[in-house]
Amino acid sequence: MRRITQLKTKSFLGLLASMIFLSACNSGFNVNTEMMANASAAVDPYTAPEKQCQISGPGQMRVGDVAELGLQLNFNLPAGSQLSWIGTDNGTAIQISGYTQEGVSKWTIKYGESSIPGTYSRYLKILSPNGQTMCVSNTISIELLRSSLADRNCVALGGKLNSNLCAIEQWTLYRAMSERNIPVSGTTDGGANPASLNCARIGGSPTLDGICTIDEDKLMSIIKVVN
Repeated sequence: MRRITQLKTKSFLGLLASMIFLSACNSGFNVNTEMMANASAAVDPYTAPEKQCQISGPGQMRVGDVAELGLQLNFNLPAGSQLSWIGTDNGTAIQISGYTQEGVSKWTIKYGESSIPGTYSRYLKILSPNGQTMCVSNTISIELLRSSLADRNCVALGGKLNSNLCAIEQWTLYRAMSERNIPVSGTTDGGANPASLNCARIGGSPTLDGICTIDEDKLMSIIKVVN
């Protein structure tokens, strides 16, 4: 009788231990499943490594021209994506950030009269609506050439061309700017010639014989009298 009781007790304890073991295993499995679910939820669905973006654009432009930059994606661009144009303007680093809408595939760009001829580079970085990097594009380079309008603008102001420079009489330039309400240098600074000061202020080189020599594109960015 005692032996039977001992066997029953051992069987009961073994069963209890098995139940505790299974309970622990089940508990662990549930925790792991929950952890896996949380990890999956934390993964940004827009950051898959196969996502690619490529931009294209003109190799050359002239100041004042309008051109298009094309965009090719191998995924759908979600509304609210953050878009940044990053690159250099004649060696100076720039970044232009903004938001885009779903379906955008091209952008219009224009280097206006205030732009200085030289080399401009751009690449595109697209972030998902929650700020995760989706893709970084290739880099394109655009050679910005001076506008033919700049030649005519110099002559129309009474200047003379010398390569890409415009040589114009300082007072002629001073009056032309004043008549169009374009800010000019004052008459202070110890009685110095205001027309000469004005030439230097806008980036020109004043000479003792009253001439202002200035890059013609720079001049047109300040005062434009032709279309």
